[in-house]
Parts: sequence; structure tokens; C-alpha cells
Amino acid sequence: MSAYRNLTSTTQLERTWIESELLPLCDDLRERNVSDRTLEGRSLYCLFYEPSFVTRPSFERAIGLLGGSAYHTEDASQFFPVKTSSYVDNIISILASLHMDLVVLRSSETGSIETAANVDALPIINGGSLDDHPTQALADIYT
Repeated sequence: MSAYRNLTSTTQLERTWIESELLPLCDDLRERNVSDRTLEGRSLYCLFYEPSFVTRPSFERAIGLLGGSAYHTEDASQFFPVKTSSYVDNIISILASLHMDLVVLRSSETGSIETAANVDALPIINGGSLDDHPTQALADIYT
């Protein structure tokens, strides 16, 4: 898992990585009870085409606890149409030019997650798509 630049699918998740690396890291962060500045100076952009009550705030809170900054668009379809393939490409390139370090993309438009990842301008995390939600799978495993 750690060899991947993007997290686009649950099929990337490997049990050995989850058990040996991810869960111990989660436990370590949880037990500290203090803010960690590991991601100070880093930025996360939540590009959401569908609303989310838990996913977006979870990412924003996590990066905040680690010292980074979060930015978001709750209903990106108002500003950045996803139905035209070049729009996702362009938006990811624009966010990279703004020195974002990571994008969490939530979209039910077929292929949009893969299109964003293929731009290869910055890491993409699938924050929920029509077919998959790897971050939810990880949260379910952890809890």
C-alpha cells in the first residue's frame, strides 16, 4: 500500500500494511492526546461533488490535528463541472499550482477519481465514489 501515490480503490489496501503500519500509527496518534505538527505547512483540498456529513470534516480535523491546513468546496459542481472530462484534469492542475499537497475527491461521476489520479500532479484520495469508498473501509476496519 505505501508504494501507491494515490488511494483510489479498496483493492489497493493490503491486510499486512493495515495491520503492521496503519493501525499502529492510528493508535499512536490517538494515545498522544495532543496535537502533532507532522504536517505543518502542508495543505489538503477537499474537492467534493456530493455533500458529506462525516468524510470531509474527518479529513479537515485530521490534518488540523497534525498541523496542516484544510480547504474545501462542498458542492464543486457549482463551480467545476465534472461531466466534461477535461474539467477534472484542469481543476487538479490548478490545485497543484496553488501548492496544495493532497486532494480528497468525492464524486459519483464514473471515472472522475481515476482521471484525477492520472493527472499525476498531486496525490488523490477517493473520498467516496459511486463504486468505492476506501477511506470509509479503513475507518470501518479501525473501529
